Amino acid sequence: MKKDTLQAYEQYLILQKGLSTKTIANYVTELNIFQNFLLKKWNVSLQKATLEQIQSFFAQLKGTETTYNHYITVLKGYYKFLLKNQQLLNFHIEDLEYKKRKKTFPTVLKLEEIQALLQASKNTIFEKRNQTMILVMYCSGLRVSELIQLTFDQINFNEGYIRCFTKGSKEKIIYCGDLLKVVLQPYLEKIRPQILKYRTSNYVFTNKIGEPLTRNYIYTVIVNLAKKAKIKKKISPHTLRHTFATHLLENGADMRSIQEMLGHQDISTTQIYTHLSNQKIKENYLKYFKDLEEKE
Repeated sequence: MKKDTLQAYEQYLILQKGLSTKTIANYVTELNIFQNFLLKKWNVSLQKATLEQIQSFFAQLKGTETTYNHYITVLKGYYKFLLKNQQLLNFHIEDLEYKKRKKTFPTVLKLEEIQALLQASKNTIFEKRNQTMILVMYCSGLRVSELIQLTFDQINFNEGYIRCFTKGSKEKIIYCGDLLKVVLQPYLEKIRPQILKYRTSNYVFTNKIGEPLTRNYIYTVIVNLAKKAKIKKKISPHTLRHTFATHLLENGADMRSIQEMLGHQDISTTQIYTHLSNQKIKENYLKYFKDLEEKE
């Protein structure tokens, strides 16, 4: 792939699409994977490749439908950019087809499981910090990437909200009310000073030298706590985000408000939670009438 073409595409993603630095870096890495494959197998560039040559990449690609479709999205975006700049292709973009994904619903925890997750922690300062992180994710629906980058200037205790930026650098406000103080203040006043000692940091959740925690660390913490709590569901930090949205919906929050708090650009992404909520309604209905039958 010509360096100037790739650089032009990077600039296009920054200026026209407003994608995050991390997303753009991932796209560039993936395009280079495509390019290296095509050069090695067919001795052809990404710009000159035929549909058959591109499909040979997907034939050897390992992973789920999600992985497959992500690569299709990356490719289509790049090829559309080339067409926009009057570069001819050897195939029609429409022929790059997505795989149909099986309909799956996200895992959601019950309130008792959230409590079990918290109670599985020991009483050390680091585990108390981890408890606070779990509560913040559950009470705010923050992505793990948003949590680890959370700084003090993003929190307004007086108004009871967290301000952060979603994918694509769009600002979102999450109102937690007095719950924000209840959850965070004991950690900030007692636990965090013991972790940092004489050090300072603008990050809310840090390791002992004031650096932000990593995604992998938080994932490991939650998986290990789930095992200790004997939660059989396969969970991750994102499960807390799904649980936040589902519990809001089940308790009467409207779809548009949940969309804003999650930072979803398209409400159809948020509507997955209506299926989960409807399933809960169905379960309650069947349980109620089963109990009724047993009483008669």
